[in-house]
Amino acid sequence: MTLINFSGIASGLDTTAIIRAITEKERETSIVPLESRVSSLQDTNAAFDQLKDLLGDLGSAASSFRAINGGGLSFLASSS
Repeated sequence: MTLINFSGIASGLDTTAIIRAITEKERETSIVPLESRVSSLQDTNAAFDQLKDLLGDLGSAASSFRAINGGGLSFLASSS
C-alpha cells in the first residue's frame, strides 16, 4: 500500500516549513548558547596554557639566577 503525502494541501498550511521553523528555534535557544559557552571555555583554557608556559619560563629564569654567585634569591635572617 502506497502512502500519500499531503504537504499542507488539505489544511492550507505548509507543515514542513512549520516543523523546520520550530526545530530551528529550539536549536537557537538550546544548542547555540552552549556552543558559545564551549568556545569561551576553550579560549580560557588557551589563556591558562599560555600563562602556564610563561610561569615555566619565569621559573627557569629564576632558577638560573639563583645559581649565580651563591644564589641571588636567597634570604639572610638574623635574630638578636
